[in-house]
Amino acid sequence: MKVKDLKKIVATMNEEALVLNEQNEEILHLYASDYLIISNKLPIGTCNRTGGNVYPSVIDGYSAFSPELDEDLYDMEWTIKEPSWRLTIQEK
Repeated sequence: MKVKDLKKIVATMNEEALVLNEQNEEILHLYASDYLIISNKLPIGTCNRTGGNVYPSVIDGYSAFSPELDEDLYDMEWTIKEPSWRLTIQEK
């Protein structure tokens, strides 16, 4: 999906409408750069190679996933960070 497609959809909605995932979970994290990440999971740390956020991996044997690298990561490839807020909005 492209941002222009998302804008068309959102333009028709009430501004007070909730943004949820398919399990009715709240969106907890937004990140905008050359792409947009909308996630119901908070980042768990920082990638040691890119400095970008990493999220929990769903692949056995890996502990994190880096959207910037499009790779799952081992423990030594990222640094844990403690989330200090529920919703984070970051723009580069």
